[in-house]
Amino acid sequence: LERELEIAREVQRELLPRAVPEVRGLQLAGVCLPAVGVGGDLYDFLPFSEDRVGLVIADVSGKGIPAALLMAGLQASIRSLALPSLPPAELNRRLNVMLCRSTAAARYATLFFGFFDGRARTLTYSNAGHYPPLWFRTGAGAFSEITANGIPVGILPGQTYQEETIQLAPRDLLVLYTDGVIEARAENGEMFGVER
Repeated sequence: LERELEIAREVQRELLPRAVPEVRGLQLAGVCLPAVGVGGDLYDFLPFSEDRVGLVIADVSGKGIPAALLMAGLQASIRSLALPSLPPAELNRRLNVMLCRSTAAARYATLFFGFFDGRARTLTYSNAGHYPPLWFRTGAGAFSEITANGIPVGILPGQTYQEETIQLAPRDLLVLYTDGVIEARAENGEMFGVER
């Protein structure tokens, strides 16, 4: 069993981005540290051109090998569907249809998908039940959440999703995260939380 878990960890590591794409007007970074060795968290960068990239973060329900397997299938589906001409809301709608048809009702995923356009400095995104990313606006000097939230993919067939576009200024910061960050607990049981 331990050897099988190690193989699953290796497969999961291989699915995460090996390199960060260079995109005009954007600096990217990402990390995934599974709490139980194997899990259902996913992030990905989908480079489309020197100034356009797709950004993905998702969290599959459950833990362990079943979540990791669903995460691998979800990532493959995202990579096959994501095209510069497909709006993020439509991508989430199609992923929802696929998951509703192929998985049990208890299997679903929260997912944030967006396109960054380096020339226009815009992010067009759709959020399927994932934690709202935090946006630090340099001009305002404060964080706010970006919304356009829908339900997770894989729960209700026929679901549609919202889409919004925001204008990012130089030195703005966008933080995409999963519950593993905000629900991390100190030794005394206190959760890390969104404020921190």
